[in-house]
Amino acid sequence: MMTSSVFNQFYQVVEDAKPFTDRYLPEKAHELLESSRQKVNEQTLTIQMYGAYNAGKSTFINVLLGENAATIGDISTTDKIDEFDWNGYKLLDSPGVNAPIEHEEVTLGQLEKTDLIVFVIRQDDQDVADIYNRIFDCLLKHKHVFIVLNYNGLNPNSTGEGSVNLLVEQINKILLKESEKYNLKDDFYQNISVLPLNLDSALRGRLEKKQLLLAYSGYDIFITQFYEWVKSYDNQHHFVTAIKDYLSQSLLTPIQNVIAEKTPDSSIQQALSLEISKLEKQQNNLLRNATSQLRMIVSAKKKCLFIDLSSVTGDAQAQGIVEDYSLKIEQEFNEWFVSQGEQIQQQLTPSNLILSSNNSLFSEENNGSQFSEHLSKVSIDTLKNQPLVEKGIVEGLKLLRQNKFAFQGIWLKTFEKWAGKIAPVLSVLALFYEVYQAGNSEDEQNKKQQNASMQIHGFVENISNEIIHSLIKSATDIADIIFNDAINQAKNELDSISKNISLIEQDNSNMQRIMSCLDKINID
Repeated sequence: MMTSSVFNQFYQVVEDAKPFTDRYLPEKAHELLESSRQKVNEQTLTIQMYGAYNAGKSTFINVLLGENAATIGDISTTDKIDEFDWNGYKLLDSPGVNAPIEHEEVTLGQLEKTDLIVFVIRQDDQDVADIYNRIFDCLLKHKHVFIVLNYNGLNPNSTGEGSVNLLVEQINKILLKESEKYNLKDDFYQNISVLPLNLDSALRGRLEKKQLLLAYSGYDIFITQFYEWVKSYDNQHHFVTAIKDYLSQSLLTPIQNVIAEKTPDSSIQQALSLEISKLEKQQNNLLRNATSQLRMIVSAKKKCLFIDLSSVTGDAQAQGIVEDYSLKIEQEFNEWFVSQGEQIQQQLTPSNLILSSNNSLFSEENNGSQFSEHLSKVSIDTLKNQPLVEKGIVEGLKLLRQNKFAFQGIWLKTFEKWAGKIAPVLSVLALFYEVYQAGNSEDEQNKKQQNASMQIHGFVENISNEIIHSLIKSATDIADIIFNDAINQAKNELDSISKNISLIEQDNSNMQRIMSCLDKINID
């Protein structure tokens, strides 16, 4: 029996593994935890019968018990695990392998919990490959295997071809060959006991208490060695080792395997990071190119604006020139920006597209007639009155902005600033126009014209800078709309993966700690 200290350590391992079992193996969690607790509480040495159906497993139990306790039949009769007590040990009769699949699953499930295995091999099955695959599957899981060769019709005292000893030798040779295939040490298979026993004769001898029949069946030699094999594992060291192997293989390792499967491939993170970097670079390039393109457009038109304003002959003409200047810049920049946006749109995945053929963001409708009609109503008297000028220009620009350009809705505050700056200039132009009409002296005209020219020059620079600032601000807002969904989606996915990796790494570290605690459990 294990000491309370060792028992508590095993129980703590099971409890520490519980949250990870619930998280990574939710459908099996209850069963795994209950089986683990049962294994820790196990105080009786358990021996499971294993082999093909009708190999003699139930007969072997009856031989050990000396009575017909286990059901025997020519077809598979066992569909569950039957328990029998033998000298204080627990014998488990399990369904045969190669039986109906649901029966075999019962056997394999119990096999995970049992570490002492009696593998019964029928005569004539001693060279069946499946048998040795199953034997070595048990050995590789640290099970202890005792092989019973159930023979019939052979004289145990004979030698040569077809003798019992030759059959045992054949089994040993196959075990040696298989151990080499699995790269196991030579002494690995030598720890496997292989003993012949005529089970039918042995059972008759036990039931009828015939010593000669028992000796002829090989029972006397067999039972001594088999009992010694069982007794060699009836100690604390074996119980501790068996529980450690079970908890490692059946509880902790399956959790670690699922954690390993759920750990995202680092290439996914790298791909997302590269995609985010690529999108941000595209956005920055778009805005940098937009700024350069806009400055080129404005620079090309500034001189014409100055010349046109310097030669105005009336209020409506001056107003139209300023509006035409801003409108042409906006239209040309809009056309360039739309073409760039369409190119980027083609590079984005459909789920990330904000820009679409049905989106009015880049659609264009010409509705300039209302603006022209409105301008015709502005008089020289209105131009002299700055508040009215500001109101008139803003109202006109509002009408103009009804055109659905890419930058629609961003301009209102900027236009109000322009109205405040253009009003004094237009007032000077209007005054100059009146003086000219009144026939004032040439010097006075030149002086006033020079003053107007200086104001016009300053106004052209101011309005050009305002146009650049406003359009770039609008372009930045639109670029955010185009790119943000794609960038944010990638960032959210990357963030989710990073958090998941962090949790998985933490869980993996905790599982390694639990496994380490299990490895350190030993008898005091």
